[in-house]
Amino acid sequence: MITDRCHSLLEHHGQHCVVARKGGCSRGRSQMGSLALRDRVVLEDPLIYNNRQFSHGSVLSFSDQLELFKEYIEKLKGVVGEEETKTILSESVYLVSAVTNDLVFTYFSIGLKSLRFNYSTYTDFLAASASQFLQEIYKLGARKMGILGAPPIGCLPFQRTMAGGPFRRCSEDQNQAAKLYNSKLSSQLDSLNANLPQARVVYTDIYNPLNHLIKNPTKYASTRFYEATSTISCFTICNVLKYES
Repeated sequence: MITDRCHSLLEHHGQHCVVARKGGCSRGRSQMGSLALRDRVVLEDPLIYNNRQFSHGSVLSFSDQLELFKEYIEKLKGVVGEEETKTILSESVYLVSAVTNDLVFTYFSIGLKSLRFNYSTYTDFLAASASQFLQEIYKLGARKMGILGAPPIGCLPFQRTMAGGPFRRCSEDQNQAAKLYNSKLSSQLDSLNANLPQARVVYTDIYNPLNHLIKNPTKYASTRFYEATSTISCFTICNVLKYES
């Protein structure tokens, strides 16, 4: 397992980052953690956690998370009863963030899966796995589900350093893989919405907003734009680019 360390040395981008904390360039928080913080969701509820991290998709496999979810459901039944548990499960919103590390590390950086798959067949596998996970939590009572697409992974600092040449340009090959996955995932979700009664499954595009920010940095910063520094277990990439407006 690859553990994210501090992905950023920037004051406004991870100034409180602690070694081994998850979450990359968002002050040590993942997308799910940032959303939960915004909406004041208590992530450290012992009923959910049981000393393990259920909410971070990059920590546990889909199957492990499903087992923890089942444990949570049984504990919830013990607190509020079976009927109220069904109501809570059906009215709750489930947000899933997955696949980025599978593409960035497992396929492109480490290359374990590239020995068996081209990225077209690998994105088929990833989209099908995500769809299957949503179907499994649907069987357990989930009805309102959202899933994030893959970001422009070829523009991540680590990938630009390793695959972007001397000028650290975005890797278009890797971005194409992310877009291909997103297209396949969106199609899978259309099928789920058509075939799962009472389910509402929403695809969230993060590729295009992030891509626009990366390509138009001065629109999002008044005087300077700093690109994050990527620091990863076993690799240290310390290339900080500065763009003056």
